Amino acid sequence: MEIKLIKTEKDYNQALLKLEEIFDTTETKKKTMKRI
Repeated sequence: MEIKLIKTEKDYNQALLKLEEIFDTTETKKKTMKRI
């Protein structure tokens, strides 16, 4: 995972979106594991 310096608000928003995606994926995996 790359960590880049956040220079603009756009970069910040993109970083937040990436974190949300990673978090959502992790949460989805946890829920799937519980079902099995």
